[in-house]
Amino acid sequence: MIKRLFTVILICILFVYTIQAQSRKEKKAQAYQEMVKDIASGEFNLEATRVNFNSGTRQIQGEGYSLKLKGDSVEAYLPFFGRAYSVDYNGGGAIEFDEPINKIDIRKDEKKRKVQMTLRVVTTKDVYDVQLTLFPGSGTINVSSNRRSSINYEADLVFPKKKSEK
Repeated sequence: MIKRLFTVILICILFVYTIQAQSRKEKKAQAYQEMVKDIASGEFNLEATRVNFNSGTRQIQGEGYSLKLKGDSVEAYLPFFGRAYSVDYNGGGAIEFDEPINKIDIRKDEKKRKVQMTLRVVTTKDVYDVQLTLFPGSGTINVSSNRRSSINYEADLVFPKKKSEK
């Protein structure tokens, strides 16, 4: 009798666990589809939370460090820690630009539920190659340029329309 009761309880637990696992997969798939739809609008922000560079990792304090995609242009204000090969006199330490995108490449990976974007931005002072890897709710930013060493940021993915709805 106890063995049968134990078997029935075990079967019930496995059944509930299987149903929950399926609903989690469905929620993740739905979040990915919603993210892809929102990215197609052409407007989103990546708000930097952590920076990874050659000699370590730092948590970013304060607000305003972000990369904003606005249709066919991109605005960036990101802190820079690393080696600069040539810097203007009295030049700021941050990676800062608000320019049109010269080249863009977008790849969707449904299996891994991510979107990869490669942007090329040409300013009067430098050329930036920016690689974005976007997941539902988060992403990474990798910036490489001619005048500085490459640097990587972890960020929160925010859509301006959804932010104003809350």
